[in-house]
Amino acid sequence: MLCLACSSSLPSSKGTSIFTTACCVRPICPTCIEANPRLARYNPCLQCLGGIDVVARNIAAQKLNVDGAVRDEDNFVVGDDEEDENEVEEVQQPEQTVAPTPSDKYYLKRGDTLQGIALRFKVDGRQLCALNNLPPSTLSTTPHLLHTRGFLILPPSAHSQLNPSDTHPSSAEERAREVRRIRERAEKKLQTLTKQTDWRIAKAYIALADDPDSVDAFQMKQKELGGSAAGANLEAVAVDQYLDDDEWEAEQLRAGRSMHIQPLALKS
Repeated sequence: MLCLACSSSLPSSKGTSIFTTACCVRPICPTCIEANPRLARYNPCLQCLGGIDVVARNIAAQKLNVDGAVRDEDNFVVGDDEEDENEVEEVQQPEQTVAPTPSDKYYLKRGDTLQGIALRFKVDGRQLCALNNLPPSTLSTTPHLLHTRGFLILPPSAHSQLNPSDTHPSSAEERAREVRRIRERAEKKLQTLTKQTDWRIAKAYIALADDPDSVDAFQMKQKELGGSAAGANLEAVAVDQYLDDDEWEAEQLRAGRSMHIQPLALKS
């Protein structure tokens, strides 16, 4: 069997202790562990992190340490983020006992607001909120919640005012909405894996990861580590970049170099 990190043959000496990863039970040679101790603390390992989920054979769900740092309180259990997503979906699921007919639906367009739709169809905005299981704040302080939906259910009084273009989704709008949903899920997963509380940082890393050059760099890194480059999904690339930046920042602090912003030179 070969070392997971350097792909070299393992020492044949019986007295040599060989480390094996907890997620996929793959060996890492003592030379690699000595050169980079964090390899022994990654859980899941970098190869498994590039996949869809971490599921080790014959190993029960356990606490993870995806960045290899020594911090027990920041461990993440596989499945937690899936449960959170299920809870969000359950909250957002409209409580409809009868499936709406196509003529009941108004497909949202870019720039739509709930207040504007209510005015156009001459209906009470609060009634729209109740029909579509949206909070009343969507009318005022949280208008962005409208675009977590693909369409709205309208009351019977508004059906006669619907245009044909209102009852069918635009293919371009549908594609844009799907891309937005994928990125939002990736941002949430990055925050869960890295314990990053600032959603703006998560959004920035996902935006950087959604670039062909970033994907190519991630795949090359996986090949160098002896892993598969097939699992280069959006959150895997973003998490890898985040951990690289986190490691660089830690190295700078260990070297005594503090972070500061260079002041702009003002012309006299």
